Amino acid sequence: MKIFKYLFLLLIIIIGGSLYIATIDDKFDFKATVITSIPQEVAFTEINNLENWKKWNPLQTEDPAIQFSLPEKTIGKNASISWNSEKFGTGNITTLETLPYNSITQEITYKAVASNPTQKMYWIFEEKKEKNAIKISWGIKGKLSFLEKIYLIINNENHPEKQLKPHLEKGLANLINKIEKEMQAYDIHIDGVTKHGGGFYMYNTTATKNTPENLSKKMARMFPQITQYMTQHNIEITGAPFALYNKVDKDNNSIIFSAGIPTSNRVVTTSSDILCGYLPPQKTLKLTLKGNYNNIPKAWKIAQNYLDENNLKQASNGNAFEVYVNDPAEEPNPAKWITTIYIPIQQPNNTSEN
Repeated sequence: MKIFKYLFLLLIIIIGGSLYIATIDDKFDFKATVITSIPQEVAFTEINNLENWKKWNPLQTEDPAIQFSLPEKTIGKNASISWNSEKFGTGNITTLETLPYNSITQEITYKAVASNPTQKMYWIFEEKKEKNAIKISWGIKGKLSFLEKIYLIINNENHPEKQLKPHLEKGLANLINKIEKEMQAYDIHIDGVTKHGGGFYMYNTTATKNTPENLSKKMARMFPQITQYMTQHNIEITGAPFALYNKVDKDNNSIIFSAGIPTSNRVVTTSSDILCGYLPPQKTLKLTLKGNYNNIPKAWKIAQNYLDENNLKQASNGNAFEVYVNDPAEEPNPAKWITTIYIPIQQPNNTSEN
């Protein structure tokens, strides 16, 4: 009879345990978020390429010996990445769907436990009302099976949110840090003395304090005005916009400059604000900056040092100018912005123009 009592007691324990396990919430959906000034397109592009994950993934931070495997496709739908780690086991992430610059949906499978759980992972990119700010959300959602609940209890492990959310938060911090460093990268290259071909251009002129911030604000208004005028009057645009520095007043830290856009022929305008000018062909010192515009003062300093070291002087009858080769509206990553600087140089009296 005792054996029946023990069996009955065991049955009660099993039933009670099953009822307890059944009461554990099986559905979960949690996320980590961050507010950043990183351009939305830059953040999306970084995350959408799974090859980049090796550089900021939180698992890499906690297990430097982790091994990542990448197939041929690493970007967009059906891209994937796998890992193998003594600490985190093995697993795989596959991209299921992307909505460019707005969201990414992925599937993540862990092979560290007997049940090989599969969960959905998602990224959401939202513009914030604050100027130049976005909100990035990295989340995981899924449903625990009965066996997975038992596994958590037996191994005294926490609910997936307590286990995984700290990894998401650390991953977002690593991600932002990586992108911000890459966005600050720049390169200044001295192309040397070269002949600029010159040509006609449409322009308007203003004066302002000689600071990068003031110049940027002025140009942000002036270039659209010129473009609109040229579009309305069917005037051909033949090159990248540029800033022509007419007069620099170092004592008062002010500058008079023109915002210009090249065109093919001389144009007689009916506007007192938008005029047509002409740059003559001239020998110049050319530098190329790849990087944020806030590095332009460094480029000018390097240019001046090069002139001094090579006994070159800026031509008294020529104005230096900057050409903005690509459009920040089309290339949001400032590390990829290209600016060329041209400084007209004075020719010796006994040297003919080449």
